[in-house]
Amino acid sequence: MRKGDEKSLFLYTMLNKEYIESTVNKALEGTTAFIVDITLSPDNKVNVYIDKPEGIVVADCIKINRLLANELETQN
Repeated sequence: MRKGDEKSLFLYTMLNKEYIESTVNKALEGTTAFIVDITLSPDNKVNVYIDKPEGIVVADCIKINRLLANELETQN
């Protein structure tokens, strides 16, 4: 394990689906986008699937990714 990985491991083990859903829903407020599914794997990999009637573009994914990354960093 590399130095710094301990912090990440601790942070991600504290995650739960409801917290992620709440955070993503805040980012989606005022848009037509919605959450399709959220999965958390045993190795702490988070997948958030979103969609909207006009289709998702890369910029939508980037927005959610950055929001979650920032939110998780400030948690610790």
